[in-house]
Amino acid sequence: MTVYRLPEQFDIRVIADVHRELAAALAPKPLRTRAKKAASKTQRARASQAKGRPRRNGQRRSIDAAAVERIDSAGVQLLAAVLRDPAGGDVTLADPAPCLLQAFEAAGLEHLLNTDKVT
Repeated sequence: MTVYRLPEQFDIRVIADVHRELAAALAPKPLRTRAKKAASKTQRARASQAKGRPRRNGQRRSIDAAAVERIDSAGVQLLAAVLRDPAGGDVTLADPAPCLLQAFEAAGLEHLLNTDKVT
């Protein structure tokens, strides 16, 4: 499982760096399989996309948000984009800090959080 940890101060000053690091950390890793298996997985992925489901490559990826003490709208926008991206597959937000939950609720985006901690 790939885990990316958000910084304590997740605001406009660090958003470019976090965006770059998130893109690198959460990018699907290439699978090393035999050609026949790869072709079969490609066919299943295409069928899944045709049915409107995101493509998954079996790799679990998570964003650890426990350390966040401050988040602004730029941070909310970046996380919302990552969590909404169907091409990203299964990206989960682990242990969101209270300030992050409040920011998502204030923006009306609490439905994007895959957690039962939302009040």
